[in-house]
Amino acid sequence: MRNFSFFYLLCVLAPIVDHEASWCRGVKATSVDTSSGFAHFRPASLVLPSTQRPHVIAHRGACGYLPEHTLQAYRLAIDLGVEYIEPDLVLTKDGHLICRHDVDLSETTDVSLRPEFAGRRRNITFPSEVAVRDPVTGAAPLVSVEGFFSFDFTLAEIKTLRAKQRLTQRSSTYNGLFQVPTLEEVVDMVREAEGATGRKVGIYAELKEPYFFHLNGFDIESKVVEVLQTKDLGVRSSPPHLPGPDVPAPLVLQCFDPYTLRRLAQRIPHVPLVQLLLSPLSKEHSSVGQGVSHHLGREATFGDMTLPEIAAYASGIGPAKSVFTSMDPAVARAVVDEAHELDLAVHPWTFRREAMYVDTPFQADSDEELRFFFESLNVDALFVEFPDQASMVIEKMLSDDSEAALEDVSPEIAQAASAAARSSTLSTAPLPSRRGRSSRSNRSSSSSHGETGRGAPAFSVTNGKTSAPKDVMAEMDTMWSSALSALRSLAGSVVGGKDRSLWMEGGVCGGEGDAGTSSCQPGACSVDGVADAVYRLPCLAVPWFRRKAA
Repeated sequence: MRNFSFFYLLCVLAPIVDHEASWCRGVKATSVDTSSGFAHFRPASLVLPSTQRPHVIAHRGACGYLPEHTLQAYRLAIDLGVEYIEPDLVLTKDGHLICRHDVDLSETTDVSLRPEFAGRRRNITFPSEVAVRDPVTGAAPLVSVEGFFSFDFTLAEIKTLRAKQRLTQRSSTYNGLFQVPTLEEVVDMVREAEGATGRKVGIYAELKEPYFFHLNGFDIESKVVEVLQTKDLGVRSSPPHLPGPDVPAPLVLQCFDPYTLRRLAQRIPHVPLVQLLLSPLSKEHSSVGQGVSHHLGREATFGDMTLPEIAAYASGIGPAKSVFTSMDPAVARAVVDEAHELDLAVHPWTFRREAMYVDTPFQADSDEELRFFFESLNVDALFVEFPDQASMVIEKMLSDDSEAALEDVSPEIAQAASAAARSSTLSTAPLPSRRGRSSRSNRSSSSSHGETGRGAPAFSVTNGKTSAPKDVMAEMDTMWSSALSALRSLAGSVVGGKDRSLWMEGGVCGGEGDAGTSSCQPGACSVDGVADAVYRLPCLAVPWFRRKAA
């Protein structure tokens, strides 16, 4: 009994000691939230079986085609077959979670063009925790960041802004059309899309700059937990939905700040958490200015912590892709294997089609870069901005593997299976091979989500080609611009002079369109039909141009 009492005392004191360590960093720690009744649940593993095709995570939605973090970009990604959409979360002045990558709204909205908000731009100065301190006073140098900060605007003011494309080399056709959504609106859109498509889609949300918000008097962690409870994402009134081989987790939370993730692991222990990791070479920053969290020393870099340390509170790691491409491939694969042994999924970021974003070893071939990570490194998922490209690379891998397996079967079976492998559905699972091919290349393409396979886009691999020529995007932009101009003219006559933002939002779940409908289905009414056609143009155009290129 004495030994039991001593053990019980240790169990009581351990969280207190951990709280003190967190207080030393200036953030109050939080005990386990048992109000849900599910604190004993552990997160389901995000590591995929070697026979399972990898997941595609739409980084900020299908932002290669539409302005990032809009309902339209998220829905387009779902239409293109992704397993997860990725909203980044920041807070407004009145405590609402909105979807923006940066605390500063300048890069992705038209706020700097709004004269009524000209006075909101300001500087915030704070002491850097990672810079060299003054040798005499010991004081940390001050760092200043400037911008239109999300927490200086109410939600009503945010809703008057319109999103724009961040990258100048991408189409600006859709600038000024789409609103900034809230997390609640994203959840509602995903659930409606699930009902329409019959597929499960996970929300892979990132908490942006939690300590920076703390410095300015906001608790983004508690607000996220509150919204999850309100929307009943397995946090409050029902056991957590466990992902299976064909079903993504309904919710994954990610962050660069390990202190935030450790506290969330206590508060919502059944929600999978992913530790994001910067590359020690490139120091890609996650937010405003030169990276607020970087100056605060709260962005984890690969090598700061061991994988066993991360596995104590997280279900996965999300390293910058340059972490792996800067290594010898054998070493990179060993890192992934070690993570899998610790039940840590590996989700590298961010994969873009443009040559300027492809890492050096792949000589501007973005398809080859994707294939290396999927097939050679055996990662579980990738953050991508052109979801259709990633899906086609996966289908090409499956097609190649099916053809390779035919070497060991009779000519009659080989001929029949080859025809099936080249069909538009690519739904035939690869034949078993006796040649001992790598585990990742033997992923199965079978699916419970329809003939095209789970996550497959609405187009096929033709003659083994997986990417369009480099000038296809320019041709697509020209077509979209012409079509959008025509649709705008049509919408003007339909809406009868109403503000264009109203009819554009009317085609989105929960929008305030002229017909007052929240249907996501094309042609639900005249206004929704026009808006739906506009934001789905990439979904319709991409398959057409892919087939044309093939």
